[in-house]
Amino acid sequence: MGKTREEKKAIVAELKARLKEEKNFYIVNVAGLKATEDNLFRKKLYEKGLRLKVVKNTLLKKALEQAAEEAANGVDYSAIYEVLRGSSAVIFVKDALSEPAKVIKAFREELGRDAPQLKAAYIEESVYIGDEQLEALTKIKSKQELIAELIVLLRSPIYQVLQTLQSAPTTLMQLLKSLEERT
Repeated sequence: MGKTREEKKAIVAELKARLKEEKNFYIVNVAGLKATEDNLFRKKLYEKGLRLKVVKNTLLKKALEQAAEEAANGVDYSAIYEVLRGSSAVIFVKDALSEPAKVIKAFREELGRDAPQLKAAYIEESVYIGDEQLEALTKIKSKQELIAELIVLLRSPIYQVLQTLQSAPTTLMQLLKSLEERT
């Protein structure tokens, strides 16, 4: 027996709320997993603070369409619609954007086969379609991680110059004096 219209509306509303709140997500096909493998995969996701939610494709598409309509920044999920067939499960991601890809990759290595399959991902307003994108997604960094790396890179040369200036004030004075003499 299928779900009632009210139950379907509630599922769409829940998915839409998650899309608004967390914004980044992966869609995977877990149909090839045995029940014990599925439970183990869910456990590995849970250990990283992630949850897997199996969804009907029609309800996910409806939630994506509604979320896109209501978004103020012009979100476009239309490229994802083509993968919404067969079995689909969603993993919503807030901060560690590459974590689901890393879990999927490690889980596959543990199983010795290509399951679960990545269908699509929506990360930082970019769409990744197909399982061949998994490796690229394992390397993706969040905006916060990129900003932190940039700060370290920018700070490093300045820090070195300041250290040099503090440790050798006489050298600086000699350098300024020789520059002055040249002009």
